[in-house]
Amino acid sequence: MTCNGIVLPDLRWKPVAREVKEAYAPVRVSRLGSDSAWFTVSDRDRFLLRNDSLSESTAAYCCEAALREDGVVAARRPVELPLLRAGESCEFSCSIPHEKKPGCLYTIEFSVRRREATFYAQAGEEIGLFQFPLGSGPSAGLKPAAPLGPVSAAEQDGELVLEAAGTRFVLDAGTGRPRGLWKDGEAVLLGEASPCFDRPFTGLDAQPAWGWEQEYARIRGKALSFGAPVRLSGGGLSRVELPFTCGGPDSPGIGGMIAYTLRGDGVLRIDADFSIAPDYRAVPRVGLELIAAPGFEQLSYFGRGENESYRDRLLSAPLGVWSSTVSGQHFPFVPPSENGGHEETRWLRLARGDGRALLVRSAAPIHFDAHHYSVADCQRARHDHELPRRPETVLHLDAAHAPIGGEMAWSTKMPEPLALRGGTYHLSVEISLA
Repeated sequence: MTCNGIVLPDLRWKPVAREVKEAYAPVRVSRLGSDSAWFTVSDRDRFLLRNDSLSESTAAYCCEAALREDGVVAARRPVELPLLRAGESCEFSCSIPHEKKPGCLYTIEFSVRRREATFYAQAGEEIGLFQFPLGSGPSAGLKPAAPLGPVSAAEQDGELVLEAAGTRFVLDAGTGRPRGLWKDGEAVLLGEASPCFDRPFTGLDAQPAWGWEQEYARIRGKALSFGAPVRLSGGGLSRVELPFTCGGPDSPGIGGMIAYTLRGDGVLRIDADFSIAPDYRAVPRVGLELIAAPGFEQLSYFGRGENESYRDRLLSAPLGVWSSTVSGQHFPFVPPSENGGHEETRWLRLARGDGRALLVRSAAPIHFDAHHYSVADCQRARHDHELPRRPETVLHLDAAHAPIGGEMAWSTKMPEPLALRGGTYHLSVEISLA
């Protein structure tokens, strides 16, 4: 019964502490006509201010609004909070004039801060941040397709080598399974995009018969097998389709298809379709695992951050463009556990110090994490110093990721409506190299 609180033994905040801070904010902003701050309503400029403090008036706080365009702050303005005594609430209006650019996503957020220092907080400390969608600009429309250069395909020494615009994609000629992706002769991705349904342990499954452990165990440790590849080409594209199944004949059906398409501009598109039998009541994740070559340490992304986020933990992770490192994504839970996920991600970029970079884009929001260790590494380690730090980056791109839990102190429960169940899932990403 140790290490169960919202701080580590050395008093460092756990990621959940930031979620608690947002949930307990004494002054709150919500959008009128919505039970949730993230639902779109017709009146976008009308908000509700509520003072949940037991004693202080809103005079103790100041506020700033910020407009984000595709996750980047484009404008800021101060907001004069209405004067409310403890327990009062009122409506107020706020807008930041802007012209919506085609295809861009817009949000407005309110940062409420303390005016003066107290015995427990510094002056200017943020007590809550509340973000709301403003929708997107008009559709950018379909741009005329740029002419694509040729994709060369050649078989040599048991390998199928596809090349275009300095990008070299190598697959096993017999099995169709990728062996790596190169840019100008340098390795960027190692091996294939492997289907992944597991994650490190959490409070939901930390011990046998604990929480959802028995349900998660049904999908763990199942062997992957791949069917015969199908090769297609034409129109400046070269595509390999690879069916897969997971588990044996006595297991409920899990399978799907991964398709790799190299375009003439050197962009690699990966499409993955997953089918999971409906009698699975919960699975940890549905996605792909990729391995980036050593050196791709710098990380930036457009998604929920900077704090980690999961489908049941979004209050403390506004949508924005954030910068970090792969090493910086790790949090030293006791024992090592699932950490560092980011929901609603539109793109992410891994880069080396010399400028070589890998950019992943998705038209539909995805969940991702990036670490210097694998799921199995984390599951085996009992202490943080036992967790290996590999030079490669293990990158997970998820069509969907399970809740993290936390509806009670031991985290053994999660909101069942958010659980990932059997069904069909689709993931489509484009990988470009620079």
